[in-house]
Amino acid sequence: MNYFDLHCDTLYEMYERGVGFEHNGLCVDLTNAKMFGRYARVAAIWTKSGLPDDDAYERYKNILSYAKKNLPKGAVFCTSSCDVARALEDKKIPLMLAVEGANLLGGDISRLDSLYLDGVRFLTLTWKGESCIGGAWDEDAGLCDFGRLVIKRCAELGIVVDVSHASRKSTAQTLEIADLCGAKVIATHSNSYACCAHGRNLTDDEARAISNRRGIIGISMTPGHLSKSGSADISDIVRHVQHYLSLGLCDNICIGADFDGVVNLPRGISDERDMIKIDSALKAAGVDEKTREKIFWQNAANFISSNM
Repeated sequence: MNYFDLHCDTLYEMYERGVGFEHNGLCVDLTNAKMFGRYARVAAIWTKSGLPDDDAYERYKNILSYAKKNLPKGAVFCTSSCDVARALEDKKIPLMLAVEGANLLGGDISRLDSLYLDGVRFLTLTWKGESCIGGAWDEDAGLCDFGRLVIKRCAELGIVVDVSHASRKSTAQTLEIADLCGAKVIATHSNSYACCAHGRNLTDDEARAISNRRGIIGISMTPGHLSKSGSADISDIVRHVQHYLSLGLCDNICIGADFDGVVNLPRGISDERDMIKIDSALKAAGVDEKTREKIFWQNAANFISSNM
């Protein structure tokens, strides 16, 4: 099978543990890529919660430098669809950079330009609480004026805006602004609120709104976002996929597993190699091969090809 993942926190964990991309004991280990036909992923640098904005920005720079120094020869950071296509043709692993938590901008829009020059092509606006960007999922607040400016500048630069972790108001306002300025909006790792009523999950209306704008949505492996009990297994992952499919989102669903950003994983899932188990479970649930290929590869690949 092929595998394209929209979100992992591996770069942060690599930096914290002093390990590389290979043989690292993490959920995402690029030696595992060999088991897949085609393999690509978006790798996020997480803004650690609680850090002052300036400290978070400095930490981002340190993690990025560490990641680039530890990039194996068989992988390459990509900044465009042409880069991704070239990497796949050369039998290399294409990696695309994201930042999770735009509060590290600290109210300075020039930092966003610096992120772009660093190769960042995806920006998760919020993570938790309220920041210079606006409210996250655990707040009622919407976007701040600076957050609105960030979305507009993302459109100008070509950075994809990610509303995973955003509040209801922030998500709605992001979509409204995007309609005016042309920003591309996705949810890299957000499950269905209808299946699990957690504030981090997307309502049906939000999921439809993203899909109607040709955005994509990644299914996360976070147990608390998969099941109300806080404990989940592969059947819960299938349930969320089936619900999104029932909304007509077969061209929008992807995987955004949140590997190395989740303390516990669903039963039966240990790392990215277990995507094959999810594929088998979806097949057993009646999801056809073409649709499964879209979920695990084609939808993400198509989005990159059309927008980057």
